[in-house]
Parts: sequence; structure tokens; C-alpha cells
Amino acid sequence: MTPTRSETRIPWWREPTRDQWLAWTAGWLGWTLDAFDFTIFLLLLVPITQEFRVPLTAAKDLHFTPAQVAFPVAMTSLLRRRGPACSPATTTPAWPWRC
Repeated sequence: MTPTRSETRIPWWREPTRDQWLAWTAGWLGWTLDAFDFTIFLLLLVPITQEFRVPLTAAKDLHFTPAQVAFPVAMTSLLRRRGPACSPATTTPAWPWRC
């Protein structure tokens, strides 16, 4: 017995059209490159402080505790990875779950 047209299952990756895949790819690349600047800033933080002759601990001169400085950096670093996984754009009939 051969399956009828209504019984045929389409794989999830074939549901979107080519234009939809291109739009998704453009959005994903934009999000990835947007997060890249934050990573570059963290990697260049020490050379920047050396160039301007400012110690990394200069925040305590402004009466910030290390936790007040580290917390936003840590949260940004951790939560930016959840962005595309929780997006409504990534919710399909084959993957209906959201964060």
C-alpha cells in the first residue's frame, strides 16, 4: 500500500521556501556578527586598558564593586546565546517548543 498525498510527511527542513531559508540565514548571521563585537571587546579589554594606561580595576575608583562590573558582562555573555533558540521565528510545526 503506497501512502496517499495527505499521509506523506515532509521533513522539517523542506517546509520553508528558499527565500525563507535565505531570510533566516541573514537574520542568524546578523545576530552572530552582532554578538561578535562583544566578544572582540572582551578579548581586547587588556590591550585597551594598556593603551590608555588605565588599570582593569579602575572601576573601584568609581565606587563599583567587582560584582557590579562582572555581573552585566557575565549575563550578556550567557544570555546572548539563547536569543535565536527562543525566537518565534525558529518555532515551526516540527519544533513547536519555545524557551
